[in-house]
Amino acid sequence: MTRRVCCTSLRLLVALGVLSTSVAFGQQVQPKYKVGDHVEFSANGACLGEQYAIPTNGTIIQVNLGYTMNYVMQVDPEPGRSPRTVSRPIYTQDCGFRPLAGPAPAATTPPAPAPGNPPVPAQPGGPTNGPKYKVGDHVEFSANGACLGDQFAIPTKGTIIQVNLGNTMNYVMQVDPEPNKSPKTISRPIYTQDCGFRLLAGPAPAAPKYTCPADPPAGPVSKTDGPSQQVFERVIYDDAVEAEATHADVQKVGMSFQIFQMGQPYTNQITQGGLRADASLHLLMHDGAPQGATIYPVKVRYTECIQRPTWKRLWVIEQNRDCFKNKLGDWACPVGTGATKFLTQLDLPN
Repeated sequence: MTRRVCCTSLRLLVALGVLSTSVAFGQQVQPKYKVGDHVEFSANGACLGEQYAIPTNGTIIQVNLGYTMNYVMQVDPEPGRSPRTVSRPIYTQDCGFRPLAGPAPAATTPPAPAPGNPPVPAQPGGPTNGPKYKVGDHVEFSANGACLGDQFAIPTKGTIIQVNLGNTMNYVMQVDPEPNKSPKTISRPIYTQDCGFRLLAGPAPAAPKYTCPADPPAGPVSKTDGPSQQVFERVIYDDAVEAEATHADVQKVGMSFQIFQMGQPYTNQITQGGLRADASLHLLMHDGAPQGATIYPVKVRYTECIQRPTWKRLWVIEQNRDCFKNKLGDWACPVGTGATKFLTQLDLPN
């Protein structure tokens, strides 16, 4: 059976998804911006200046702490577009935000009607009506422009956490907790309330409680240790700690194992005829291990908790690992064959 070593590259690719807030170790992260600040921000996960960033200008209208931990921005007026808001996590503020000089430009007003043509009055139920719902209401709403019950509606449940009037005229909802999904907010225009909202009985369900391990597996590991579950679990943990070492705000990495299954060991030797089963030219059964090393294939499922000052990232990962002693005599457990499964990926407040 052929196996390749890809542990370091996999962990680096995963680490690219984590945004560093670049704060001193152990210090409490606080929002750098406040309500009323006019900012440029990236409307997606990319940093400002990166190739795929979506630079957007807007004014911060809400700074949500606690469970939500995000900024809500009123996007600067755009010709021909309805007012809209965008929310972004606070932890993106270091590379995803920058302050702008001066306030947002004033919203453009529609041209006056031509002489002799009086303005058309607003229809009942139109956008001039006031909000029917208030902060704290638990509602079902359509997350797009369709009415509830329409074919293309996206029915979503949440609690209204803000009712914005003036130029904004929208509701901001904290979406009901969803298993294995990070907390999120959605904003919808108030004028969609007649067919796009309905009141729900009772409050939102309580957020699920996730177990985020705080401690490492037993260790450390030495060259004299023999092959065992305890040794291999600690080696996998040490790989995770190394992958997070570039992020200054990471305070602690915890890990617990739910599955550990060791397969049949084998000796890393030259394959018959120097060919793999797919006829490609490779000499050793495992490219990354020394010739003659004993390879211990293991299947693992583990929970990894990356702790930051105000939030934590929780992953549940299932994958195959190949454990062996490398050329230096140290234990290594790179990722083996088969796809790595990320069963849970959550960003949670502390």
